[in-house]
Amino acid sequence: MNRCSKCRQLKDSHDFYPDLSRKSGLSSYCSTCSKARCAERYKKNKEAHNVKCRAYYESHKAEVTLMDAKWTAENWEKVKAYRKEYVLANKPAIRAR
Repeated sequence: MNRCSKCRQLKDSHDFYPDLSRKSGLSSYCSTCSKARCAERYKKNKEAHNVKCRAYYESHKAEVTLMDAKWTAENWEKVKAYRKEYVLANKPAIRAR
């Protein structure tokens, strides 16, 4: 059992992310508080994050394309289900195009 530094609740160890730089081997914030913290940081720095991601994509375009193709091949059933759901939800817009 560990206590979260943010919400001060006592939680099981599996509710914390690993952090090998700490003596306990676990993050000081629980996963719920960590996710909220990351979401808030993203909101504040959305433009900078998008610029960084775009720059990475532009400099690694071939690798990203190969990774996408590999994921699609490995998860073809998910892709097929998503496409079918998308078409059903957007039929009027698709017909208009």
